Parts: sequence; structure tokens; C-alpha cells
Amino acid sequence: MIVARVVSGASKHFQSRFWEWLHTGMLFGSSFAISRSDLTFQQSPAYMFMRSLAFDDFWIVAFGVIAMLRLIALTLNGTFQPFRRYSPLARCILAGLSALCWASLALGLMQAEQARLGLVTFVGLTCGELFLFMKIAEEAGDVERGYRDGAA
Repeated sequence: MIVARVVSGASKHFQSRFWEWLHTGMLFGSSFAISRSDLTFQQSPAYMFMRSLAFDDFWIVAFGVIAMLRLIALTLNGTFQPFRRYSPLARCILAGLSALCWASLALGLMQAEQARLGLVTFVGLTCGELFLFMKIAEEAGDVERGYRDGAA
């Protein structure tokens, strides 16, 4: 019964949340990809910026945890009444954190002067996440105003 409700709730919002789902999958995949080699951060100068901010395993865990929390927020979004008020806020915060992840990869490539396809990709993902952040923030504000005004 609960599984059917989660599947129904997630599928009902999937089309309008497509870009969030896509970015979540890409972030989770990136976490998996950088965890596959112990030498990822030692082999490329593009990762020196990230290493200067935190140790290697931090980034693997951060990408994975942010993606997992975002997956949960997207799944619960609008499915269960207690989460309806806070889901947009959680999604907004997680979009912002995802933007920071993509930006750290882009800054590393810029610092290493490896301005190639990866740089364009990570800058694009950062901009996409920032756009999602703003759109979800508007949604969160609308939901909160609805609760404040008693319309929810």
C-alpha cells in the first residue's frame, strides 16, 4: 500500500520535476564514478582545488549523501501530507548544495587550466542547479504563504 502510494506520488510529479531527477541521478553517478578509483584525486590537477577544500572521501560522501537526500525529498514530495510543507524547502536547499558540488568541479577545471568539455558541462550543471534553486525557492515561498494564510 505504501509502495503504491510512493510510486503514484512520485510519478504524478515526475514530469514537472524531471530536471531535478536528472541532476540527482547525475550527482549520484558522479559520486560513484569518483569513488571507483583511489587515485581520482591524485591523477588529475583538476581535482587539486577540491582537495584543497576537503579530503577525497568527503567529496564522494558529500555527492552521494546530497543525491540520496534529494532522491528522498523528490520521492516524498507531495506524496504524504506531513511532508508537503517542507518538501519544497528541502528540495531548494539540496539544489543549492548540488550547485556547490558542480561549481567545485568547474572551479577545479578552471584552476588547472583544463578548459575542455568537462568545464562547459560542469558550468552548465551549476547554472542549471541555480535556476532550479530559484524556481524551487519560489515554490517553497508559495507553499509557506499558503500555510500561513490557511489555504493549505
